[in-house]
Amino acid sequence: MKLKDYLALGLLAAGPCAFAQQQYQVSGHLDGIKTDTVLAMVQSKDFMRTERIDTIALDNGSFGFNVSADEVRLVTLFAKPAAGEKLSVNQYISGIVIPGEQMVVNGTLDGYTLSGSKFYQDYNEVKPELDKASHELEALRNKATARMQAGENRDSLNVWYEKEAKAITGRLGEVTWKYMQTHPDNNVSAYLLTTLEQEKMKDGIALLSDNVKNGVMAPYIQSITDMLASEEQRVAAAGKIREGVEAPDFTLNDLNGKPLALSSLRGKYVVLDFWGSWCGWCIKGFPEMKEAYAKYNGKVEFLGVSCRDTEKRWKAAVAKHQLPWLNVLNEGDVDVSALYAVEGYPTKIVISPEGKIQKIVVGESPEFYTYLEELFK
Repeated sequence: MKLKDYLALGLLAAGPCAFAQQQYQVSGHLDGIKTDTVLAMVQSKDFMRTERIDTIALDNGSFGFNVSADEVRLVTLFAKPAAGEKLSVNQYISGIVIPGEQMVVNGTLDGYTLSGSKFYQDYNEVKPELDKASHELEALRNKATARMQAGENRDSLNVWYEKEAKAITGRLGEVTWKYMQTHPDNNVSAYLLTTLEQEKMKDGIALLSDNVKNGVMAPYIQSITDMLASEEQRVAAAGKIREGVEAPDFTLNDLNGKPLALSSLRGKYVVLDFWGSWCGWCIKGFPEMKEAYAKYNGKVEFLGVSCRDTEKRWKAAVAKHQLPWLNVLNEGDVDVSALYAVEGYPTKIVISPEGKIQKIVVGESPEFYTYLEELFK
């Protein structure tokens, strides 16, 4: 998941309410939430990791809470599902919280207004276009789902979907590019960077004034710069990471904060498991992974590489799911997921005792377990 996937195409909005009067950073009124509770996902300062997920109670639809007083944060609101129901990831409100400013939301998850600060007053100039693109993409997803359920070939359907989605985001990019050209000294222009095609993001950053680059949006801009660098590294690695080549060495900290090098495991089979506490399919696969780990204990070492996690959430997930194998956090100067050209989660890579990549399996697939059984038959 790339950084821009964390941002909604439609953001928050609002009018006055009792909670706003108390000067909460995020406040407002939401209708249509059956459980009278929303989940607030707060992204950490580098915006690639989930810092925490808070449960926010609604008081007759009204709410208010604080996020951070020191740096900008991304906040995404979801309706908390009722017992037995799944979280709806297609209905959400996402926005940026700037220290010293308020973000006020009024409406429903499907339609809302935004106010509360100069940032959102400025943002309202371009918000209608973002809302339009968001609704078009949702309609496109629904259409694709219906066609898939009708039995249409998945590969050809993906080609069609990518083409249509690219056209929508391309039109949106043209609108936001014009806004950024005429508003280089506006923080909203920095926020709109992720609506651009990836190849234009660097040009978008160059458009921004020094006041914006060095102001409150600096961490946000830096996170995009880091994401672009990781993507360039991933693309460069994509042509090199394949079965039969030597696995790139790396060193990351383990649960005790001690450095663990991949090369230290040389002499035995190693399974690299790229995962994250936020990844549902990764979590679903743990029971079967535990069975395989116990079955082949002594023949293969598992090394979990947690990606896009904070240290706190990573350690909590390892403890909660009682993961018995080695675990490290993908944090530091080198993005190991980019080094191994990881495109989806989970991704499992089997490395030979000699340090060669023998198998790459993307997704939670029985292919991985079939391969292990054949390997150790």
